[in-house]
Parts: sequence; structure tokens; C-alpha cells
Amino acid sequence: MTTNAPLPALNAVVVQQLTAHLEAEMTVQKQLLALAERKQREIVSGDMVAFNALVEREQSVLTEINRLRQLRDRLVHALAGVLNVRDRDLRLSRVLELSSSPTREALARVRDELTVVMLRLRTVNDRNTLLIRQSLGLLRDVMQSLVGDGSVAADPYDRRGNGGANVADRGALVNIRG
Repeated sequence: MTTNAPLPALNAVVVQQLTAHLEAEMTVQKQLLALAERKQREIVSGDMVAFNALVEREQSVLTEINRLRQLRDRLVHALAGVLNVRDRDLRLSRVLELSSSPTREALARVRDELTVVMLRLRTVNDRNTLLIRQSLGLLRDVMQSLVGDGSVAADPYDRRGNGGANVADRGALVNIRG
């Protein structure tokens, strides 16, 4: 549904609305980033009570992000209609090209800052995921040492060279049977 006709310059009010909306999203994303960084500290310290409290606080922030995303989708739909392009084809770079100089600078600043916040949030979340996976792996290894794991192939001989010992009874510090 795109046309090759030249597109009109965007109304400054529309660009200001978009800028204000992106600033609101950035504020909430910064809150989410702060929570993610605090979660990282709690994961490292092992304070699961504080970690769970942060996860609960994070839910309200995520709800707000979802609400703002829906508003942004409506704003993008309206902008796409003005520009006569499909919603999915509308990019912030195109809006910047079509906006006037004062509004362009403000929108570009918000875009750049939001990009930095989002990249930092991705990095912190990736690191948190890695820390949690490592913690779970360590916990699994400790549990295997304590209880044993029947799925691991064992040597048919015990350390004295005797064969025929029950595989499930070997190698466990604590046996499931007591």
C-alpha cells in the first residue's frame, strides 16, 4: 500500500506526541533496568526473599510497559495512516527524516537514549539468566552428589575391584532408600 509520491513533512505536534510517548516509555524502561540490576545483586548474594520481592515489584512495571506499548501501537498506526505506509514498515528513522529540525533533534535524542537503556537492559537480563542457570546447575550437581543419579552409567566394579554391586546404591552420600 506504499506509494512513490513524495510524503508530506510531519506535523510538529504529532512528532512531539511521539517524543513524549517515547520519553514515558524510557522512564518505565529505566525503572525496569533498575529492578533488573537489583535482581542481579540479589542473585549473587543468594537472597531469594529479596529476589522474589523484586520479581513481584517488576510485575507492575511490566504491566505499565504493556499499556504503553499498546498506546505506541495506536500512535504508530495513526502515523502510518498519515504517511500512507503499513504499520510494520514505519521506522523511527523515517519519522526523523520527515520531521522538522527542532522536533527532529528532540526525537533523535530520545531514540538514542532509549536505545542505550534497552541495550543495557538486555545485557543485564542476559547476565541474570546466566547467573540463574549457573546457580541451578550448581544446585543440580550438589543434589546429585547427595542423592546420586541412577541415570549415570557407573563402572561395574567398585573401588575394591568387586563386581556386581547395585548401581543405584553406589556413589551417593545420601541414598534415597535411607
